[in-house]
Amino acid sequence: MWARDPRSATLYTADAQGRLYSFAVDKGFVLKGKTPIAPIGPMAVTLDGRLFGTMGEGMSKLFCYDPGRERVASLGVAVSVFERRRYGYAFGDAAVGRDGEIVWGEDDDLGHPWLYFPRVGGQGGSL
Repeated sequence: MWARDPRSATLYTADAQGRLYSFAVDKGFVLKGKTPIAPIGPMAVTLDGRLFGTMGEGMSKLFCYDPGRERVASLGVAVSVFERRRYGYAFGDAAVGRDGEIVWGEDDDLGHPWLYFPRVGGQGGSL
């Protein structure tokens, strides 16, 4: 999995142990942190430069890497309360919309698109 920061063109990727790396042409690969759970799934970089992604197998959890604070934070499981309580399990893709929202594609038999609106000016991913 990988994600690209649209502002800086930095690429983010991860290894099987949950370690996050950035890649820039002038710096090469640089270790940025480690998620509490592996493996890492789909990731997307928001307009303010924060990296959001999924981690773990089965019921995935969300994480945020804040490059300004150089910190990885676990955000817990994806849950929606529209109509009824519904949990996001496995996600297959992520993309950032024009207003900074993240569109997650659920990857299972009854999958749905999910919209996630990260808090603007949030600290490291704390919501």
